[in-house]
Amino acid sequence: MRRLISNILILSMLSLIMFDIFGCIWRYIAFVSSQNTFLLLTILKNDFITKHFNYTISIKT
Repeated sequence: MRRLISNILILSMLSLIMFDIFGCIWRYIAFVSSQNTFLLLTILKNDFITKHFNYTISIKT
């Protein structure tokens, strides 16, 4: 039981780190790309975020 809890904690930490890296890449893309492309990417990013959080919530329940 304790091992399961520690595994979940490790996974959540890894996903947070990945999310941070993703955010950095995102800012770079936003900086480089044009306004229209940025708009499209923002929509895609929001979709990604909702999927990510739905996934984490489904793991917890």
